[in-house]
Amino acid sequence: MARSVIRDDGKRDRLVRHVYGEIPPPPQRLDVARRPWHEAGGEILTLSMSHDGRTHTVDGALFLPPDARGPVPLVVGLAFLGPLGAVDAPGFPVDPNAVVEATSAGFPDGRLRPAMRGRHAARWPRDLFHAAGCGLLLACYGSFTPDDPIASFARGVAPLIGIGAMPMPALPPEGNSPGALALWAWAYSRLVDVALARPEIDPARIVVAGHSRLGKAALLAAAHDTRIAGVFANNSGCLGVRPSAIRRGETPDALAARFPHWVTPAFAADPHPPDGVDQPDLLAAVAPRRVYAASATEDSWADPAGERAGLIAAAPAWRALGCDVPEIDADAPLVAGAAFTVGPLGWHLRAGPHELTRDDWERALPHLLEPPR
Repeated sequence: MARSVIRDDGKRDRLVRHVYGEIPPPPQRLDVARRPWHEAGGEILTLSMSHDGRTHTVDGALFLPPDARGPVPLVVGLAFLGPLGAVDAPGFPVDPNAVVEATSAGFPDGRLRPAMRGRHAARWPRDLFHAAGCGLLLACYGSFTPDDPIASFARGVAPLIGIGAMPMPALPPEGNSPGALALWAWAYSRLVDVALARPEIDPARIVVAGHSRLGKAALLAAAHDTRIAGVFANNSGCLGVRPSAIRRGETPDALAARFPHWVTPAFAADPHPPDGVDQPDLLAAVAPRRVYAASATEDSWADPAGERAGLIAAAPAWRALGCDVPEIDADAPLVAGAAFTVGPLGWHLRAGPHELTRDDWERALPHLLEPPR
């Protein structure tokens, strides 16, 4: 069982510095161009980020509920295929420089292409968001930082803000420089920047969401960016909700060996968190805001028992801040449909594999969108 923690930002900072690397400051300038995406009922947003004479652009999409009255809550998501894969409609540009994990969608080379349109539409059910009176702001994670050991530091955010060598082949700097998870967390905050500039969006009800590796990045973003009101981490596993001290499923060693570009060079070389800190310290840094995590019965790699244990270990941080968080039964059977919502914390176990589904959203959205007290 993971040890219980209360909020200690010093512990969070030690963990982040060694495992993920420091999240960089925002760019010196962020401009947004808007144009209608008529085929999808939304807008295409082009983010132009400028820093020290360098510029990087990323396309995203914003979908607001029709006939909304007053500012609406918003889900901010990074997606594996971005709006291209989330919407089965023409019109969204294909980023030729992005590198993504798309093996499950049938594209193992990781390049975006028109044939991906709508492949992940079930992961982002816009009708469900609209029925809840909620907007959706979505971008492709690989357009900010390519998901590749070399390209992560040669293209995108890293050269924009001066991380890594810009000529190919580019390698990450030594020590505790940010890995891709920290750069994707940075991307979440840039999308929050965009959201806060829109009067149609309620600034107090912006939540971030991510699946798998992007659940890890969403948690990291929420732990640092207090403008984020809540986070939904779906099947986030190792370096996400699950404590690294639990040695089953995907361990830090296995993750660092397979994806060394996600973490700092120091952690890739020695994949152990600093003594006395673990993932519950990252979760605790989100308190008193909302955290919702979801697991799947067939996802032994992310480890449902470990994900639940991480939330239980972090719960004292909310209690210490005066939140009403009843005790959570750590020995309750891990069966499909198991769930809890205790104050700002929530979790469920869905039947099935490592995936983000409509059922996950149906359970998570009511908790995430509850008005702040």
